Amino acid sequence: MEAPEPRTFYRIVQSDPPTERDFLSHAEQGKPAGRKAQAEGLHTGVSVYDSLEHARDRAAYWQFRHGEYIAVLRVAQNPSITYKQTSNDPAHFTLWATADVLLACVESVHPAEEATA
Repeated sequence: MEAPEPRTFYRIVQSDPPTERDFLSHAEQGKPAGRKAQAEGLHTGVSVYDSLEHARDRAAYWQFRHGEYIAVLRVAQNPSITYKQTSNDPAHFTLWATADVLLACVESVHPAEEATA
């Protein structure tokens, strides 16, 4: 049986290159969990998107408070990484893994704000 194709996800990050801090869950950062996030385990994962465009839209929506860069993560089948589509936004996913494992998946970084000519 062939392994599934790797998935590509996009994470809003603070720096280029990103650091492990960019891949810490809210729980690891000591941020309180809302009732729904805690019930669904979202507090212990990190948010990502399934397209660069969507990640850029979200970064701009939050006025780049979450970061000015988008890290592209190539996630191959790996027992130390799990993910699922979460929230009402079909482009939003949550990844569960340690920050160092996620950082090792980064294949490139792009500015969150698209350059205009």
